[in-house]
Amino acid sequence: MVKEHLVTKDLNQSAALLSRAVRIYGLEVTLAFWIEEEDGWRLYFVSPEAEGGGLRKCYRKIFPAIDDLREEDPEFDIDHVRVISPSYPLAESMMPHYNKYSRHHANGVDFVDVGPFIILRLNRDAVAA
Repeated sequence: MVKEHLVTKDLNQSAALLSRAVRIYGLEVTLAFWIEEEDGWRLYFVSPEAEGGGLRKCYRKIFPAIDDLREEDPEFDIDHVRVISPSYPLAESMMPHYNKYSRHHANGVDFVDVGPFIILRLNRDAVAA
């Protein structure tokens, strides 16, 4: 099920998911973002590990992080989460927005709200602590 609306809970859960996937399960993430598509919002993780057929490896790292979140919130919906490679056109189009000013912070993640999409920036110093 694709999300029709994003709420604070969605942002906080995506921040926790990004933080856990990187810190605990070792997923290399260069960019993460929510984007509003025709049928609703989707959460994308951009990982160089996805290059050359490595998607299965990426999902093996992200699914345990999702399972952790589902223990806290059984209603956490994984259907809106996707992993793509940096060479995927959508990822390439999002990279210029990565360094824009952030406005919200949760779980060691900064959010950059740019209208039809929200960039998640992992604050590596906060996550490492």
